[in-house]
Amino acid sequence: MDIADGFQYQKELADSAPPPVETARVVGSPSAGTVNVNSSGANEKVKVPEGMQVAEGDTVLLLRARQKCWIVAVLNTSTDNPYQGIVGTVVGGSNTIPVTMTKNGRSISVPMPFNSAYTPSNGDTVQLIWRPDGTGGYVNCKLGTTPAAAPAPTTSVSTVGPPTAPPAPASSGYNTFPAIDAASFRNGKWRTDTGNIVEWDWGGYGNNDGSWFYHYQPSDYLSGSTITRLQIKIKRTSGGDYAAQQPNFYLHSSRTRPGGNVTTTAGPYNNGSIGIGETKSFDLPASWGQTIVDSGGGITIKGAPYIVLEGTDRNSESGLITLDWTR
Repeated sequence: MDIADGFQYQKELADSAPPPVETARVVGSPSAGTVNVNSSGANEKVKVPEGMQVAEGDTVLLLRARQKCWIVAVLNTSTDNPYQGIVGTVVGGSNTIPVTMTKNGRSISVPMPFNSAYTPSNGDTVQLIWRPDGTGGYVNCKLGTTPAAAPAPTTSVSTVGPPTAPPAPASSGYNTFPAIDAASFRNGKWRTDTGNIVEWDWGGYGNNDGSWFYHYQPSDYLSGSTITRLQIKIKRTSGGDYAAQQPNFYLHSSRTRPGGNVTTTAGPYNNGSIGIGETKSFDLPASWGQTIVDSGGGITIKGAPYIVLEGTDRNSESGLITLDWTR
């Protein structure tokens, strides 16, 4: 049953006493769109709406109507959501892959969507990114290991002195981080009428500043790294002049969406134009990426011209940043 089914019974919900909502704890792993929960000391099987991810140990909100029960929200995920897991048997043509991870001291397997830039393979150790609002997570990329240092050469005793071992090879790589939130700020508040990321004004309704937020993920994974490149991926949608336009990128200082607008700390930075319907990655200053890793923050677009970009509600790769790093 989808969440929308419950709204067919508005009168029953309004008249119910006590209210037909309650909290429960997920016990076991989801299977075939259902999962066992425990709300009153006994386990029961309930429906998991399509697109919602739950895992053992999560606290969820249940809705009951007409002798039916389903999950309507994840209230709190376990604080020990793992940051890595092992890919199980990959099934061709599926948009999810099974990932085995350790949570609450137990090994569980969870079907998870994955970054389109990652090609799943059985046995891969992968990076997991969780949304703080409890709506699930993603497989971001395969995790690698740094090369082992070369063994020191065996030499005979020399009066000149001991040989110098060759330096260990430098460790380098890149990681991608999807935006965990994105919104546009206009006329003193965050817009709720659209999930698009908008720059400037069209029709005199007020100037828009559009921002992406990345929570603590870049810091968690790349703390101590030197960032050598920062790219952001965007897709332009209908709005404004049809001709290609040049976005104005800024660095802001917020890990998550604040109550008011973000504070920009660098910019504007202009690096090319984008046409309607086009998906494109833009290079931004590597120093911005270093700031996002070291101190937190995200990316904003603002100022003329008027540009409309797809938000994360339409495009999971809206605002996806790629950070090249060395250690």
